[in-house]
Amino acid sequence: MYLSESIVGNLLLEVEILTSRLKNIKRTYKNTSHNGLRERLIHENNIIIKRLKTIFSIALLREKKVKEKISFSSLLLEQCKRSFAEKNMEKNLFYL
Repeated sequence: MYLSESIVGNLLLEVEILTSRLKNIKRTYKNTSHNGLRERLIHENNIIIKRLKTIFSIALLREKKVKEKISFSSLLLEQCKRSFAEKNMEKNLFYL
């Protein structure tokens, strides 16, 4: 395994963890009425989205350099797209 594949593998794991955290934020936000907690959840949600966007841009750059159709980079790109699609389905979460 090349070093770049190892890095991409770590990013894949991070995307999975961030996506899971977004689900937990959604669940917690819906189940609380505490305004301070809700503000912290919104802030954390925004930070996670920014990190996912950064990983997505890295995946796009990496995908352009890889000549193979099936690679860790294409898997990372697909995972990021799915996370964003899932997030877009929940985009009205904080506007209840």
